Amino acid sequence: MKLPLDKLIARLREKKKSYQSLFGPTGLLESEAMMDLAWFCYAFRTTKEPGTDMLINEGRRQVWMRIQEYLNLEPDEIVQLYGAAIRKGDN
Repeated sequence: MKLPLDKLIARLREKKKSYQSLFGPTGLLESEAMMDLAWFCYAFRTTKEPGTDMLINEGRRQVWMRIQEYLNLEPDEIVQLYGAAIRKGDN
């Protein structure tokens, strides 16, 4: 089911508030928890680390990117980023 754009934007705005209440209003690494997540999620280093599974590492990085998107992007930018998938309510 395709969501009307105004309802989609409202939904994304609420989701952004939820991410901000959990992780802080900015995407900055201000807390020990965020620094730990950045390290765990390969935010600032290669996922091609010897002795690790690169696919798992890429999955972790996707989690970091998702958090950062909701902290730093406006709802209309998120719609542009995800395109059709988010309009169908899949995201």
